[in-house]
Amino acid sequence: MKDKKVTTICSYIASVCFYISALIYIIVDKNTSMGVMYLCLGSMWLCLASVWSNKKDDTKDTGSTENVELTDNKETTED
Repeated sequence: MKDKKVTTICSYIASVCFYISALIYIIVDKNTSMGVMYLCLGSMWLCLASVWSNKKDDTKDTGSTENVELTDNKETTED
């Protein structure tokens, strides 16, 4: 459980680092192609971190991510 939390936090930090690198490439170096690439990488890591944090929340409630078959417990009455 703690490993998933650390992985999620590190992914958020990585996305922020990619965004900062993108800003540096676009504003300081005037190299927009590298800046856009780093911007896309930052967005990818942000999406991965949000997916991992949602997966962590799902496994917390049920204990696993396996599908559970739902059944109706209604009794049928025959006259």
